[in-house]
Amino acid sequence: MKYERVYQVNRMDEEGKTSPLLSVVIIGLNEAERIGPCIDSVRTAVADIPDTVIVYVDSGSSDGTVSIALSKDVRVFRLGKAQPPSPAAGRYVGSMVTSGRFIMFVDGDTIVAPGWIKPAIELMMRDTSIVMFSGTPCSGRRDEKEVPPKVKHLGVKSPVYQVATDRAPIVSRQALDSAGNWNPFLSCFEEADLAIRFRHYIPGSQLVQCNQCTVSTPHYPIYHPGEYIRRLKRGFIKGPGQILRNAIAHGYLSKTWWIAKPVVLVTALLAGLTVSIAMKFWWQFLLLFFGTAFLRAVITRKLVRIVTVFNSLLLGVCSLWELLTVPVRTASDYKHDFIEVHEDAECHE
Repeated sequence: MKYERVYQVNRMDEEGKTSPLLSVVIIGLNEAERIGPCIDSVRTAVADIPDTVIVYVDSGSSDGTVSIALSKDVRVFRLGKAQPPSPAAGRYVGSMVTSGRFIMFVDGDTIVAPGWIKPAIELMMRDTSIVMFSGTPCSGRRDEKEVPPKVKHLGVKSPVYQVATDRAPIVSRQALDSAGNWNPFLSCFEEADLAIRFRHYIPGSQLVQCNQCTVSTPHYPIYHPGEYIRRLKRGFIKGPGQILRNAIAHGYLSKTWWIAKPVVLVTALLAGLTVSIAMKFWWQFLLLFFGTAFLRAVITRKLVRIVTVFNSLLLGVCSLWELLTVPVRTASDYKHDFIEVHEDAECHE
């Protein structure tokens, strides 16, 4: 395959036609086992939406993911090395190389159910206050090859204050531009950051979520030890600190109360530990702190959630460090260092 550096982004298609109704941006890193089924499921799910454009944005795979995506006849882009690759950067680049009125963002390890995307877009067209419509992961399913059942009735729940990465959100292009697009510098929580900015920059905007199973993902719930380890390995333990720093700089800190919880937790722990050490009862303080967390897990009958305490503490430490040291950076600071990949029989990935 050969590579073509992209210097200029054009939001009209190659033939100069008007923008399509829907563009789908798939992102991934080393998803060779899953990217094929993912693209196939997306094609099936958008079959009733004419002229839908599908692109895949790769974060530097080394396992043949790009070759498989090219074989599925989708446009493929690869992130450069000027900035660290991340899911947020993939989403941002995907938004810049597509032109749809609505954009759906899909993780490369996700299987998308048919039957809900067109009704969701029709709902967003009728009610322009809805700026993001997200799916719902199939509860308890981890087999990435399992296709969720067709959604027959579009039940929704609103308001939604945060959106997880594995829910294939559909976003209004106009709203995305108004909110400043994705922040490509975030290592995690990019959907949460975008949701916060939607509510700040677009008064009255709504985030809606389908209340039926719409996507199948191999991820464990966030409180499961397996998911905690996965996120730790991938570096998905930072983000809130930079979100808070940007919120302070741009005047919407009051809208970040739920994303600030890990930072508040760590700050409270450090303050309490400092006082307890000075007063020589530090071990009693730590016993009370972690004992309360364990007791809460017992009362709710979800002992596995004790992992979230340690996850929150680690997330809070990293986020507090970012809050104090990482400069404010947004999409306007991002260097458009990415390439379009073209198939070439003489070259190999």
